Amino acid sequence: MVGYFDTHAHLLDKRFDKDRFKVIDNMEGIVNIVEPGEDGKILDELLKNKKVWGAAGIHPHEARNFKNKQATLNKLLAKEKVVALGEIGLDFYYKNSEPGIQKEVFKQQMELAQNKNMPVIIHMRNAFKDTLDILKNYNQRVLIHCFSGSAKKLMQLLERDYYIAIGGMVTFSNASSLQDAVKKIPSDRLLTETDSPYLAPRPMRGKRNQPEYVRYITAKLARLKNEDEEYLKRVISENARRFFNINNGKKQ
Repeated sequence: MVGYFDTHAHLLDKRFDKDRFKVIDNMEGIVNIVEPGEDGKILDELLKNKKVWGAAGIHPHEARNFKNKQATLNKLLAKEKVVALGEIGLDFYYKNSEPGIQKEVFKQQMELAQNKNMPVIIHMRNAFKDTLDILKNYNQRVLIHCFSGSAKKLMQLLERDYYIAIGGMVTFSNASSLQDAVKKIPSDRLLTETDSPYLAPRPMRGKRNQPEYVRYITAKLARLKNEDEEYLKRVISENARRFFNINNGKKQ
């Protein structure tokens, strides 16, 4: 049987400090996860596990600190099992960094991804148009992290052949708009993620999210798309391997 693929889990988060390696050891049914992180020492330990891959990027919240983090970012991107640049993008909801600085840092990281020929994991919140205006200038493979928008916005993303990652919100009872949008995602552009430890899906809502809960997201997607769950799980895993350029446990 093909395993589940969690394309985004923050196992470096402090909420996993007491048991992160136990969580990984107990990931029954999970074939791979991608960990976007900045802590090189702990990330190295995580990457020793054959199921774990890495991503590295300066989150828009930290854009104001880009110069101080740039050297570390370059070291992380050079690691064999780091397969994407991210998560990067724009967040105009919290504005932890000034929007103008976010845009400039986003552009610099897109240039870096282009130079290294790496796919990108995109964070965008309250910044849909600005994010797309920047992305249109680059040809990298794009994963839209934790998509929660409308069908109209989804179609704009699909017109550019972006990959769409769906997380636990799709299982929420008040997510009818997202659920309707998900039905329109072509199977070859669909990905799953937990965004652990955040946004645990039903029936685990309110608990610390973790990669094994990706099974609930996949099951919900299968019901929404009227697909066999085992079939959809296999397709999603194939999509993730293609997006991250992973084949038989090796970075290509």
